[in-house]
Amino acid sequence: MKFLSKKLAAVALAAFMPTASQAFTLVGPTAPWMTADLGYLQAGDIGGPVTPGEQYRVNQPVLVYGFDQTFVEFFGQPGIQAVEAAMQILNDLPPASELNPSDYPVTTARINHTARRLRLWDLKSTVLAEVVAQLGLSSPERYTWTLRKVNRPNDVVRNFLTLRRNYDPFTILPSSFVNETLYTYRIGLIGDDEWDATEISLDPNEPNMSVAGYAASGGLVDDRVARIMNSRGVFLTGLTRDDVGGLRFLYHPGTVAVETLPTGATAKSISPVEVISSGGGGNGWIPSYGVGFGGGTNAVVGTVVNQAVRRGVDKIRFVRGDVGNPLLASFKRPVVVRYTDTYSTNGVAGNFRSQTVERQLTTPDIIFSAGDLGTADPGQAVPIAIRRTVGQTFVNNGGLNTMNNATTGSEVAPLGPGTIDPGGTPIVINIARLGLHELNSNATDNLTEEQGWTSFMWGSYDGGTNAPIVYPIGRANLRMIESIVRNGGN
Repeated sequence: MKFLSKKLAAVALAAFMPTASQAFTLVGPTAPWMTADLGYLQAGDIGGPVTPGEQYRVNQPVLVYGFDQTFVEFFGQPGIQAVEAAMQILNDLPPASELNPSDYPVTTARINHTARRLRLWDLKSTVLAEVVAQLGLSSPERYTWTLRKVNRPNDVVRNFLTLRRNYDPFTILPSSFVNETLYTYRIGLIGDDEWDATEISLDPNEPNMSVAGYAASGGLVDDRVARIMNSRGVFLTGLTRDDVGGLRFLYHPGTVAVETLPTGATAKSISPVEVISSGGGGNGWIPSYGVGFGGGTNAVVGTVVNQAVRRGVDKIRFVRGDVGNPLLASFKRPVVVRYTDTYSTNGVAGNFRSQTVERQLTTPDIIFSAGDLGTADPGQAVPIAIRRTVGQTFVNNGGLNTMNNATTGSEVAPLGPGTIDPGGTPIVINIARLGLHELNSNATDNLTEEQGWTSFMWGSYDGGTNAPIVYPIGRANLRMIESIVRNGGN
């Protein structure tokens, strides 16, 4: 089968022309050269930056999410509502074929000053960033410039090869801009003979951060970006221009690749299901989608075409899989997702056909959990705020998209294109369940409560006049926090 990547560049030019300086970064499995001594494989990373043509995406139009009991106990119903508000933002997006990035702002970050004073992090905004990252985007603020190679001819000299892994959504060419903020770089040490090309904003104003950047920056960014990313009291009102540009590229029907169906997908079963007419953050299902409860393993009729050329699914809908029941270590009855799959078996320019496929889920595709995640390494007392499923959800179809021996002589086998397949391993977004806690940092061991400062607490808030909600729900309140909180840093 011939290369498909040549078709990708035309996608971004299909509907409109550029009006501003913007770009996005794609995430996929780390290449062998993406090592810690070049700034990769940092705590919290789910992959590395890949090029257009190596992109990874979800190739099913419905993802089911839910909450395990640890999340419900710590965050309660307000926490569930915060997650559903994040999903609402994604469900409200038009199909990728109708998205115009220019309709979206270059920044969506706002400040709630009460939440800032109380050192709260917004749960909804954090979840929104994490899910955007799981859809195939990484931090353009971190990977506008990135290292490919460090050469060590002796103990003193270091020579570096630097790349850009940030792409304009209209031309698909490398870009130094993120939401109209221009970046250069400075190569410096981040560890013991570990290096990074850290971005430096050339804009005298505050940088315009992408939503994906909040989930994947890893601290290896411009100091001003890091300060914004770590600031307490920040909340996001929606996606930025660059986030939308990246999602449009990934999920546009014109972005095609040879792909296999998600793990567990079969032909539609003959047994009826109890259809869920709408789900969390949704306005009902369009006719080609169906989600409901099944009575167990059902007989299927016929077979499905598994490996084929597939288009971007255009629109992904998120539905809450527990349907009001928060206790879902596993579903008591399988949740059945039925959808129309469009495919071609005779090439990119061939005729596209449709088939109805079905997935029977015993657990959600995305599970929100809460736990004690430990502290950052090495040697830091700062608690880890969130952990996500890493690369085991990546399915590399690079070999399916190249002709035999076409990559002879390549140093690295094709990294993609591929799919993000939660059907094989559910995506777990595990959020720290630490309550109010203090940090002490000094060279001596004579440290007191008075010398400490409050790290962070989870909260829910917006730009309105309502007081922030604080977590753990029912075990913390604003008066308690106000009497204890001591500010330090951001």
